[in-house]
Amino acid sequence: MMLVSVIIPAYNIDKYLAETLDSVLAQTHSHFEVMIVNDGSTDRTLEIAQEYAAKDDRIRVVSQANEGLAGTRNRGIRETTGELIAFLDGDDRWHPTKLSAHADHFESFGQKLQSTETSSLGMSFAKVTFITSTGSYTKQYSSSKLTNLKPEDFYIENLAITPSNVVIRRSVLDRVGQFVSHPGGLEDQELFVRIAWSGAIIEGLNTVLTEYRIVENSLSSNLSRMEKSWQLLNHHVESYAPSLVKRHYDRAYAYFLRYLARRGIRIRAKPQETQAFIWRAIRQDKSLLWVEPRRTLSTLFFAYLPHLSKQS
Repeated sequence: MMLVSVIIPAYNIDKYLAETLDSVLAQTHSHFEVMIVNDGSTDRTLEIAQEYAAKDDRIRVVSQANEGLAGTRNRGIRETTGELIAFLDGDDRWHPTKLSAHADHFESFGQKLQSTETSSLGMSFAKVTFITSTGSYTKQYSSSKLTNLKPEDFYIENLAITPSNVVIRRSVLDRVGQFVSHPGGLEDQELFVRIAWSGAIIEGLNTVLTEYRIVENSLSSNLSRMEKSWQLLNHHVESYAPSLVKRHYDRAYAYFLRYLARRGIRIRAKPQETQAFIWRAIRQDKSLLWVEPRRTLSTLFFAYLPHLSKQS
Protein backbone atom coordinates (compact mmCIF):
# COMPACT_ATOMS: atom_id res chain seq x y z
CA MET A 1 0.00 0.00 0.00
CA MET A 2 1.42 3.38 -1.02
CA LEU A 3 2.31 5.85 1.73
CA VAL A 4 0.71 9.23 1.04
CA SER A 5 2.18 12.37 2.60
CA VAL A 6 -0.57 14.90 3.28
CA ILE A 7 0.79 18.44 3.49
CA ILE A 8 -1.37 21.10 5.11
CA PRO A 9 -0.15 24.72 5.04
CA ALA A 10 -1.77 26.50 7.98
CA TYR A 11 -1.93 30.25 8.53
CA ASN A 12 -4.63 31.72 10.78
CA ILE A 13 -7.25 29.11 9.90
CA ASP A 14 -8.44 28.08 13.35
CA LYS A 15 -11.99 28.56 12.07
CA TYR A 16 -11.69 25.66 9.60
CA LEU A 17 -8.70 23.50 10.54
CA ALA A 18 -10.55 20.95 12.68
CA GLU A 19 -13.06 20.36 9.89
CA THR A 20 -10.22 19.89 7.40
CA LEU A 21 -8.36 17.45 9.64
CA ASP A 22 -11.52 15.47 10.35
CA SER A 23 -11.89 14.94 6.60
CA VAL A 24 -8.35 13.52 6.48
CA LEU A 25 -8.87 11.20 9.43
CA ALA A 26 -12.04 9.89 7.78
CA GLN A 27 -10.10 8.57 4.77
CA THR A 28 -10.65 4.96 3.75
CA HIS A 29 -6.97 4.82 2.74
CA SER A 30 -5.33 4.79 6.17
CA HIS A 31 -1.66 4.55 5.14
CA PHE A 32 -0.83 8.23 5.27
CA GLU A 33 1.18 10.77 7.23
CA VAL A 34 0.05 14.33 7.84
CA MET A 35 2.43 17.27 8.06
CA ILE A 36 0.82 20.50 9.28
CA VAL A 37 3.12 23.45 8.66
CA ASN A 38 2.11 26.34 10.89
CA ASP A 39 3.19 29.42 8.95
CA GLY A 40 3.47 31.95 11.76
CA SER A 41 -0.20 31.90 12.79
CA THR A 42 -1.35 34.32 15.49
CA ASP A 43 -4.70 32.67 16.25
CA ARG A 44 -5.44 29.16 17.64
CA THR A 45 -4.22 27.34 14.52
CA LEU A 46 -1.11 25.89 16.21
CA GLU A 47 -3.07 24.86 19.31
CA ILE A 48 -5.66 22.98 17.25
CA ALA A 49 -2.97 21.30 15.14
CA GLN A 50 -1.14 20.13 18.26
CA GLU A 51 -4.37 18.80 19.78
CA TYR A 52 -4.91 16.58 16.72
CA ALA A 53 -1.26 15.49 16.66
CA ALA A 54 -1.53 14.39 20.29
CA LYS A 55 -4.46 12.12 19.39
CA ASP A 56 -3.07 10.52 16.21
CA ASP A 57 0.61 9.70 15.70
CA ARG A 58 0.22 9.97 11.92
CA ILE A 59 -0.05 13.75 12.37
CA ARG A 60 3.00 15.95 12.94
CA VAL A 61 3.28 19.72 13.31
CA VAL A 62 6.14 22.09 12.54
CA SER A 63 6.14 25.86 12.93
CA GLN A 64 8.02 28.56 11.09
CA ALA A 65 8.04 32.32 10.61
CA ASN A 66 5.55 33.39 7.96
CA GLU A 67 6.84 32.48 4.47
CA GLY A 68 3.69 32.23 2.38
CA LEU A 69 2.13 29.24 0.68
CA ALA A 70 5.02 28.25 -1.60
CA GLY A 71 7.60 28.08 1.18
CA THR A 72 5.14 26.40 3.53
CA ARG A 73 4.25 23.64 1.08
CA ASN A 74 7.92 23.13 0.23
CA ARG A 75 8.72 22.74 3.94
CA GLY A 76 6.07 20.04 4.11
CA ILE A 77 7.60 18.22 1.15
CA ARG A 78 11.00 18.24 2.84
CA GLU A 79 9.59 16.99 6.15
CA THR A 80 7.78 13.96 4.70
CA THR A 81 8.71 10.69 3.01
CA GLY A 82 5.65 9.32 1.19
CA GLU A 83 5.90 8.07 -2.37
CA LEU A 84 2.82 10.15 -3.14
CA ILE A 85 2.29 13.74 -1.99
CA ALA A 86 -1.16 15.23 -1.46
CA PHE A 87 -1.72 18.89 -0.67
CA LEU A 88 -4.69 20.10 1.36
CA ASP A 89 -5.30 23.74 2.20
CA GLY A 90 -6.40 24.19 5.79
CA ASP A 91 -9.87 25.43 4.88
CA ASP A 92 -10.79 22.77 2.30
CA ARG A 93 -12.25 19.28 2.79
CA TRP A 94 -11.84 15.86 1.21
CA HIS A 95 -14.39 13.15 0.56
CA PRO A 96 -13.60 9.93 2.48
CA THR A 97 -12.46 8.06 -0.64
CA LYS A 98 -10.09 10.83 -1.83
CA LEU A 99 -6.78 9.13 -1.06
CA SER A 100 -7.88 5.60 -1.92
CA ALA A 101 -9.14 6.76 -5.33
CA HIS A 102 -5.84 8.43 -6.16
CA ALA A 103 -3.68 5.62 -4.78
CA ASP A 104 -5.65 3.15 -6.91
CA HIS A 105 -5.24 5.49 -9.89
CA PHE A 106 -1.44 5.48 -9.57
CA GLU A 107 -1.27 1.73 -9.04
CA SER A 108 -3.67 0.73 -11.82
CA PHE A 109 -2.07 3.15 -14.28
CA GLY A 110 1.35 1.66 -13.61
CA GLN A 111 0.12 -1.90 -14.00
CA LYS A 112 -1.60 -1.01 -17.24
CA LEU A 113 1.54 0.44 -18.77
CA GLN A 114 4.14 -1.73 -16.99
CA SER A 115 5.37 1.65 -15.85
CA THR A 116 8.81 3.16 -16.05
CA GLU A 117 9.89 6.61 -14.82
CA THR A 118 8.73 8.17 -18.06
CA SER A 119 5.52 6.19 -18.56
CA SER A 120 4.13 6.09 -15.00
CA LEU A 121 1.45 8.48 -13.81
CA GLY A 122 3.07 11.63 -12.45
CA MET A 123 0.08 13.59 -11.17
CA SER A 124 -3.54 12.71 -10.48
CA PHE A 125 -6.47 15.04 -9.85
CA ALA A 126 -10.25 14.82 -9.84
CA LYS A 127 -13.31 17.05 -9.87
CA VAL A 128 -13.98 19.78 -7.32
CA THR A 129 -17.18 20.98 -5.71
CA PHE A 130 -17.35 24.51 -4.34
CA ILE A 131 -18.56 25.24 -0.82
CA THR A 132 -19.32 28.54 0.91
CA SER A 133 -17.29 30.01 3.76
CA THR A 134 -19.71 28.33 6.18
CA GLY A 135 -19.29 24.93 4.52
CA SER A 136 -22.58 24.81 2.62
CA TYR A 137 -22.66 23.25 -0.84
CA THR A 138 -23.15 25.62 -3.78
CA LYS A 139 -24.13 22.92 -6.31
CA GLN A 140 -21.26 24.19 -8.51
CA TYR A 141 -18.67 21.72 -9.79
CA SER A 142 -15.53 21.90 -11.88
CA SER A 143 -15.80 20.62 -15.44
CA SER A 144 -12.13 20.37 -16.40
CA LYS A 145 -10.68 18.24 -19.17
CA LEU A 146 -9.40 15.03 -17.55
CA THR A 147 -7.54 12.97 -20.18
CA ASN A 148 -5.13 13.36 -23.11
CA LEU A 149 -3.64 16.37 -21.36
CA LYS A 150 -0.85 18.50 -22.79
CA PRO A 151 1.26 21.34 -21.31
CA GLU A 152 -0.89 23.98 -23.02
CA ASP A 153 -3.98 22.62 -21.26
CA PHE A 154 -2.50 23.60 -17.89
CA TYR A 155 -1.11 26.90 -19.19
CA ILE A 156 -4.43 27.92 -20.68
CA GLU A 157 -6.46 26.88 -17.65
CA ASN A 158 -5.75 25.56 -14.16
CA LEU A 159 -7.53 22.26 -14.70
CA ALA A 160 -6.89 21.07 -11.15
CA ILE A 161 -8.49 24.25 -9.69
CA THR A 162 -6.65 23.99 -6.35
CA PRO A 163 -3.63 22.18 -4.84
CA SER A 164 -6.11 20.43 -2.52
CA ASN A 165 -7.23 18.47 -5.57
CA VAL A 166 -3.89 16.97 -6.66
CA VAL A 167 -1.71 14.04 -5.70
CA ILE A 168 1.83 14.06 -7.15
CA ARG A 169 4.47 11.34 -7.29
CA ARG A 170 7.43 12.45 -5.18
CA SER A 171 9.95 11.42 -7.84
CA VAL A 172 8.35 13.93 -10.22
CA LEU A 173 8.92 16.80 -7.77
CA ASP A 174 12.46 15.58 -7.21
CA ARG A 175 13.00 15.92 -10.95
CA VAL A 176 11.17 19.18 -11.80
CA GLY A 177 11.52 21.07 -8.53
CA GLN A 178 9.05 22.36 -5.97
CA PHE A 179 6.84 25.45 -5.72
CA VAL A 180 8.30 28.83 -6.64
CA SER A 181 7.06 32.05 -5.07
CA HIS A 182 7.35 34.20 -8.21
CA PRO A 183 3.80 33.75 -9.55
CA GLY A 184 2.33 35.57 -6.54
CA GLY A 185 -0.58 33.33 -5.60
CA LEU A 186 -0.68 31.06 -8.67
CA GLU A 187 2.27 28.89 -7.65
CA ASP A 188 0.15 25.79 -8.02
CA GLN A 189 -0.75 26.40 -11.67
CA GLU A 190 2.88 27.20 -12.50
CA LEU A 191 3.99 23.92 -10.93
CA PHE A 192 1.36 21.98 -12.88
CA VAL A 193 2.53 23.61 -16.13
CA ARG A 194 6.14 22.73 -15.29
CA ILE A 195 5.23 19.12 -14.52
CA ALA A 196 3.33 18.79 -17.80
CA TRP A 197 6.14 20.52 -19.74
CA SER A 198 8.64 18.03 -18.29
CA GLY A 199 6.80 15.21 -20.03
CA ALA A 200 5.24 13.69 -16.91
CA ILE A 201 1.84 12.06 -17.43
CA ILE A 202 -1.11 13.81 -15.78
CA GLU A 203 -4.62 12.39 -15.70
CA GLY A 204 -7.86 13.27 -13.94
CA LEU A 205 -10.55 11.14 -12.32
CA ASN A 206 -14.16 11.68 -13.32
CA THR A 207 -15.49 12.00 -9.77
CA VAL A 208 -15.77 14.72 -7.10
CA LEU A 209 -13.27 14.19 -4.30
CA THR A 210 -12.42 17.70 -3.05
CA GLU A 211 -14.53 20.46 -1.52
CA TYR A 212 -13.02 23.88 -2.24
CA ARG A 213 -14.07 26.59 0.18
CA ILE A 214 -14.67 30.09 -1.20
CA VAL A 215 -13.63 32.58 1.47
CA GLU A 216 -14.51 36.09 0.35
CA ASN A 217 -11.64 37.89 2.06
CA SER A 218 -9.01 35.46 0.79
CA LEU A 219 -6.24 36.27 -1.69
CA SER A 220 -8.10 34.33 -4.36
CA SER A 221 -11.10 36.65 -3.98
CA ASN A 222 -9.09 39.78 -4.90
CA LEU A 223 -9.67 39.72 -8.65
CA SER A 224 -7.33 42.56 -9.65
CA ARG A 225 -4.50 41.07 -7.63
CA MET A 226 -5.15 37.69 -9.23
CA GLU A 227 -4.79 39.23 -12.69
CA LYS A 228 -1.39 40.66 -11.75
CA SER A 229 -0.44 37.25 -10.39
CA TRP A 230 -1.30 35.65 -13.72
CA GLN A 231 1.11 37.98 -15.51
CA LEU A 232 3.83 36.96 -13.06
CA LEU A 233 3.01 33.31 -13.76
CA ASN A 234 3.16 33.95 -17.49
CA HIS A 235 6.57 35.59 -17.17
CA HIS A 236 7.90 32.63 -15.21
CA VAL A 237 6.54 30.04 -17.65
CA GLU A 238 8.08 32.01 -20.52
CA SER A 239 11.51 31.60 -18.89
CA TYR A 240 11.51 27.82 -19.53
CA ALA A 241 8.79 27.33 -22.15
CA PRO A 242 8.89 30.36 -24.50
CA SER A 243 7.39 28.44 -27.40
CA LEU A 244 4.41 27.44 -25.24
CA VAL A 245 3.72 31.07 -24.33
CA LYS A 246 4.20 32.28 -27.89
CA ARG A 247 1.64 29.83 -29.27
CA HIS A 248 -1.00 30.04 -26.59
CA TYR A 249 -0.75 33.44 -24.82
CA ASP A 250 -3.94 35.01 -26.21
CA ARG A 251 -6.06 31.97 -25.45
CA ALA A 252 -4.55 31.54 -21.97
CA TYR A 253 -5.03 35.20 -21.03
CA ALA A 254 -8.60 35.18 -22.34
CA TYR A 255 -9.43 32.05 -20.36
CA PHE A 256 -8.03 33.61 -17.20
CA LEU A 257 -10.01 36.82 -17.68
CA ARG A 258 -13.14 34.73 -18.16
CA TYR A 259 -12.24 32.76 -15.03
CA LEU A 260 -12.02 36.04 -13.09
CA ALA A 261 -15.46 37.00 -14.38
CA ARG A 262 -16.90 33.65 -13.29
CA ARG A 263 -15.20 33.93 -9.93
CA GLY A 264 -16.58 37.44 -9.59
CA ILE A 265 -20.08 36.03 -10.06
CA ARG A 266 -19.41 33.32 -7.48
CA ILE A 267 -18.15 35.70 -4.78
CA ARG A 268 -20.74 38.40 -5.54
CA ALA A 269 -18.23 40.97 -6.80
CA LYS A 270 -19.45 44.29 -8.19
CA PRO A 271 -21.33 43.64 -11.47
CA GLN A 272 -19.28 46.29 -13.29
CA GLU A 273 -16.04 44.49 -12.39
CA THR A 274 -17.38 41.14 -13.52
CA GLN A 275 -18.71 42.60 -16.78
CA ALA A 276 -15.36 44.22 -17.54
CA PHE A 277 -13.52 40.93 -17.15
CA ILE A 278 -15.77 38.94 -19.48
CA TRP A 279 -15.69 41.60 -22.22
CA ARG A 280 -11.90 41.84 -21.98
CA ALA A 281 -11.74 38.05 -22.30
CA ILE A 282 -13.79 38.12 -25.50
CA ARG A 283 -11.71 40.93 -26.98
CA GLN A 284 -8.49 39.06 -26.12
CA ASP A 285 -9.61 35.93 -28.00
CA LYS A 286 -12.94 36.06 -29.82
CA SER A 287 -12.82 32.32 -30.44
CA LEU A 288 -14.15 31.87 -26.91
CA LEU A 289 -17.56 32.59 -28.44
CA TRP A 290 -17.48 29.50 -30.66
CA VAL A 291 -14.91 27.21 -29.02
CA GLU A 292 -16.72 27.27 -25.66
CA PRO A 293 -19.95 29.16 -26.31
CA ARG A 294 -21.93 27.75 -23.39
CA ARG A 295 -19.43 28.74 -20.70
CA THR A 296 -18.65 32.11 -22.29
CA LEU A 297 -22.23 33.14 -22.94
CA SER A 298 -23.46 31.92 -19.55
CA THR A 299 -20.73 34.01 -17.90
CA LEU A 300 -21.82 37.02 -19.92
CA PHE A 301 -25.45 36.36 -19.00
CA PHE A 302 -24.88 36.09 -15.25
CA ALA A 303 -22.50 39.06 -15.26
CA TYR A 304 -25.44 41.20 -16.28
CA LEU A 305 -28.02 39.42 -14.13
CA PRO A 306 -26.35 39.09 -10.72
CA HIS A 307 -29.68 38.58 -8.99
CA LEU A 308 -30.15 35.38 -10.99
CA SER A 309 -26.60 34.21 -10.27
CA LYS A 310 -27.43 34.16 -6.56
CA GLN A 311 -29.93 31.42 -7.30
CA SER A 312 -27.48 29.27 -9.28
